[in-house]
Amino acid sequence: MKQKLTEDKTKKLAQEFFNKIRKENYLIVQGYIVDHVIYKLINREKINLPENEFCCPTSNDLLCIQIKLIIEKNLAGLFHCCGGEKISKYEFGKKIAEIFNLNPSFIKTYTSNDPLRPKEVSLNLAKTQKR
Repeated sequence: MKQKLTEDKTKKLAQEFFNKIRKENYLIVQGYIVDHVIYKLINREKINLPENEFCCPTSNDLLCIQIKLIIEKNLAGLFHCCGGEKISKYEFGKKIAEIFNLNPSFIKTYTSNDPLRPKEVSLNLAKTQKR
């Protein structure tokens, strides 16, 4: 019999998952990069972040603004809603340390050779910015 997922159960499962991955020295799941970096730096633990994997970090505030504008302008289609700055995960980790006033010396860099992890996940924002 399948269990119904409740908000409490979902939060518990997410926390259990994060507790497992935060013990790793390497970033395992991209969506947890901020939590992972903060946890490692607060605990004065080394974290390895790739210098050759790129993304466009997005704050919740920016995402809400972008979605609100799409709704207000009654736009239809596929829009990439994210931050406009392409940055390596290593540089992003250093920025997280700076913003939260944490010691970045525990952040180490490496060149990722993982064939299962895409190197370029930044998005083309031309259509979103145009509208």
